[in-house]
Amino acid sequence: MGYTMQEERLRELGASLRSELGSVIDDENERDTAAAELDAALALPPGEAKDELVDVLRARPQTRSWVAARIQIAELDQLRAIPGLPGISTEPLGVHFVCPKGDYDKYLETAGEEPGRCPYDGLKLVRSGDD
Repeated sequence: MGYTMQEERLRELGASLRSELGSVIDDENERDTAAAELDAALALPPGEAKDELVDVLRARPQTRSWVAARIQIAELDQLRAIPGLPGISTEPLGVHFVCPKGDYDKYLETAGEEPGRCPYDGLKLVRSGDD
């Protein structure tokens, strides 16, 4: 899959967040981790960074709030969609799982995959809408 406008928008958001991390995340260790994740995602070749950027932008309450102040979260979900496929192109790719406390979420390709646990509080992730 080639470089898309969706990925370009995500790269813009990621680079902007990276430059503002000092005012977004107070905890130095968490900020360093987020910076490393953003750097890794932004360093991926064109056409390969979309999912990683969405994951980093949605990974923490502070980054979700930062994104929400700039775009609608629905737009972030649409940026995850695969363009050009039959059906509703704005439907999120995969099955959405969330931490019951709301501080982490992830998408899996199928509902049968084990979603794992929240990296922040260790709670088992539940399917979105099932919590």
